[in-house]
Amino acid sequence: MDPNKRRTFRILTLGCKVNAYESEQYAERLSEEGFIQSESDKADIFVVNSCAVTNIAAQKCRQRIHALRRDYPDSVIAIVGCYVQTARKELSVFDDCDVVTGSFDKEKLVPMIVDYLRTGNRMIAVSEDSEPVFRTSMIRSFHQTRAYLKIQDGCNQFCSYCVIPYARGRERCMPYGDVLAQAKQLVSAEHEELVLTGIHTGRWHDGDKDLADLMKGLLDHTPGLKRLRLSSIEMNEVSDAVIDLMKEDERVARHLHIPLQAGSDPVLKGMGRPYTLAQYEKRIAEIKERIPGISISSDLIAGFPGETDEMFAESLVNIRRIGLSFLHVFPYSLRKGTKAEFMKGHVNGAVKRERVHELTKLSGELYNEFKETKLGTVSCVYVEQKIGGMWFGHSSDYLPVYIESSEDLEGKFVPVKLNAYNDEGMRGSLIA
Repeated sequence: MDPNKRRTFRILTLGCKVNAYESEQYAERLSEEGFIQSESDKADIFVVNSCAVTNIAAQKCRQRIHALRRDYPDSVIAIVGCYVQTARKELSVFDDCDVVTGSFDKEKLVPMIVDYLRTGNRMIAVSEDSEPVFRTSMIRSFHQTRAYLKIQDGCNQFCSYCVIPYARGRERCMPYGDVLAQAKQLVSAEHEELVLTGIHTGRWHDGDKDLADLMKGLLDHTPGLKRLRLSSIEMNEVSDAVIDLMKEDERVARHLHIPLQAGSDPVLKGMGRPYTLAQYEKRIAEIKERIPGISISSDLIAGFPGETDEMFAESLVNIRRIGLSFLHVFPYSLRKGTKAEFMKGHVNGAVKRERVHELTKLSGELYNEFKETKLGTVSCVYVEQKIGGMWFGHSSDYLPVYIESSEDLEGKFVPVKLNAYNDEGMRGSLIA
């Protein structure tokens, strides 16, 4: 590799919105060091921002690394994040990587890449101890129209199936003033919709300020902010103050993603979830009564240890009755070191796949029913890009909307009449 050449880089992001935000941080730090972001598949430096939430996610990381080493044998390959942290006792899986960085050493990633290029010595940093404080690292802009803003990291909940507390450490929050400063920077860079994200977003706090206070502060003190969205929030963290703000201020998106994980109390108990089905159903009904027409989506895990055919059948009935808008469905994935690893009654893979199929089918039915209720209504759509000759964006209630128009609508909020729907989303016409 020519030492005088300005090297290019690509960042490959797997996993959640928190990872997407952190990838933007890495990109900016690499650019500050003089590297150039590649506009093609090729690059001198590849950074894989890894995910470990399921075995499939970890497998995708390994496959991506092996493919990069095969296709670009002379490139530098770095891996960072959750999968590295959870695999810290078996780092041989990263033998194809020149730089290996765990979750608690992320700030070392770019200096380690620079050091590797200077010395040729393989770099590894995987600390075992969690960071005690939130490390604020501002970014100037985001690669897409809608911007994510990470306000929280870590989790103290320790659900029995989940590896994230081990991968991300204990809860910590971005200070109130830093959140406002980052929001102002992103909006000044023409990101007029912000998505607040974190591992446990609903538990954000700073002194006596909670999430509702933060949202109110952002709406009051960020000129140009036209929409504020929550990425995900636990049922028992959707406070009345958050709902009041959503009801009073149309800039707060009319969509909440509230994980359920199972529609059966014995399964919820085994998972270590902090609510019963009745409590979840009651809270969803209260939110829908306060904000008619709101979209509420959820996560479901199929085939958790001990889930019988009867429990799963009960789940299908209960989920339909609750009336969610759509579901994100995952098969249970055994993660080493979690309580569920040692539980009895692990479900056969074929049975899990069938249950995923049934839940996915139910999600499609629920989503079509929700889209049906929106036909003929007018929605404010934030246009993100052009796809197949049509403008594409999302409504406040997170419906994907396709619009025919000869105007350049990218980055604009436009009123759209919703005329039809299909599996991809809604079709609408621009209101003059």
